[in-house]
Amino acid sequence: MQKLSNQSLDISQENIKKVEELFPNCVTETYDKDGNLVRSIDVNVIAERVENDEQLDNSRNLGFNLVQGFYFSGPLTPEDASLYVV
Repeated sequence: MQKLSNQSLDISQENIKKVEELFPNCVTETYDKDGNLVRSIDVNVIAERVENDEQLDNSRNLGFNLVQGFYFSGPLTPEDASLYVV
């Protein structure tokens, strides 16, 4: 597997091409505010270690739609965890 260059949160078109080769269904095309066709990576990213209201608000403001951490629950036994599985 080729390594992706990751020096910032800005995903270059070169890295998008590499991701598309590995995961063809997660790259999408859309138009930006200027009408230019752009490619982006459409994946869910989980914010981890959310432990308080401020971290939850920051995660939401950054666009995370999935979070996990002690804010919601401490460690659970397998039996207790099974109560949350649908």
